[in-house]
Amino acid sequence: MFGGGIKAGQVIGKTDAEGAAVTERPINAIDFMATVCTILGIDYKKENETPIGRPIPIADRGAKPVKELV
Repeated sequence: MFGGGIKAGQVIGKTDAEGAAVTERPINAIDFMATVCTILGIDYKKENETPIGRPIPIADRGAKPVKELV
């Protein structure tokens, strides 16, 4: 990733020798979404509502931004 406020030029985590499996510091999609939102200045903990009042979270509960990127 690059641009948009991302702290570039770093490696986070580790893979096996073939690069096929994450062996250290895996990052899931929920945390990735929280990271992107944080960098863009969006409150990822916020919930929007549909016209009928149904809450729609921006990121799932338990999301945590990747601290190395924000």
